Parts: sequence; structure tokens; C-alpha cells
Amino acid sequence: MKQILTGLVEIHKFNVIHRDLKPANILINNQGLLKIADFGMSRFISSPGRKMTKNLVTECYRPPEIFFGAKYYSFAVDIWSVGCIFAEFYLRKPLFVNFEKENQIDILTSIFMLLGIPDVIY
Repeated sequence: MKQILTGLVEIHKFNVIHRDLKPANILINNQGLLKIADFGMSRFISSPGRKMTKNLVTECYRPPEIFFGAKYYSFAVDIWSVGCIFAEFYLRKPLFVNFEKENQIDILTSIFMLLGIPDVIY
């Protein structure tokens, strides 16, 4: 996790949001060195008020605000994904997914069951 977070700090220093962090996009070599890969959905933040697309981040690593259609977001989407990855490493299964019928409602329901329903939805 330290290597993932260190890599993410470097990415964010250059005002880049990865927007698709998941275990499949974390590469590891024989020496245990991790690399963040697949920047196909990444976005450079050129101005803080610029609208962003909501179709990003693999669903079981997507933060709730994106499910609710947030058009303004920043590095927090990557941090949420890293938290989901950390939980998956610990649990050895995705934290927010129902393989029998994986859809947005099921994932949001599992988020709310674990973390509670938010008081404010943006």
C-alpha cells in the first residue's frame, strides 16, 4: 500500500487524476516493486472549476459521488479507489461487489450498508 500511495502522490503532484485505480492496474515485478499502470482514463486537472465526466472508475472501486453524477471532483476519487484496493488486499475479495448481480444499485447498497447513508448528497 505504501508503494501505491507513494506512486499516487507523484501522479497527483502533476495534477493528474488516474480515475481507474484497481488491482488489475497495479503491476508488480519479481523484486516486489509496484507500478501504477493504464492511464487511459486519467485526466489532467487544468482548472479546478472544469466539469469532469462521470463514466469512469470500474464500478466496485467508484466513489459514491460519481454514482450520483458529480461533475466536479478531484483527487478524492483516486483515494476512494485506493481504500477499496486496500480492503480487497486484506479481505482477498472486492469490498463493494455482488458477483451474482453486479450493478450500480447493488454496489451503492453495499456501500451504504457498510458506511451508512450520507447526510448530504452532492
